[in-house]
Amino acid sequence: MFLRTGNAAIPVICLSLITGSLAGAEPHITLNPATKSATLTDAKHTIAMHLQFDGRCLVDSLKVLGREVIVPRNGVCSAVKVKDVWHTTREKIASPQVRVEGDSLI
Repeated sequence: MFLRTGNAAIPVICLSLITGSLAGAEPHITLNPATKSATLTDAKHTIAMHLQFDGRCLVDSLKVLGREVIVPRNGVCSAVKVKDVWHTTREKIASPQVRVEGDSLI
């Protein structure tokens, strides 16, 4: 399972866990255009990641073996500091155009 994008702002967190340690399990992607979100899981739901892309790009849930491993209210996003100013994908960005192609979220 891969997350491919031309936009460097998309977080690519934990996808290697889904592809690497669970390579034998067929991945599953659920894309919800109405809520501008996606859920990525392995076949056994050993790991599940929920991504929000509604004017932001934020991983708001990451479960490993059924246990939440991030703080949902904080989530995880990309950030870069330019001339002492932080720029993040946490809010106020153009909603990325997202689609599923095979086992990839693009």
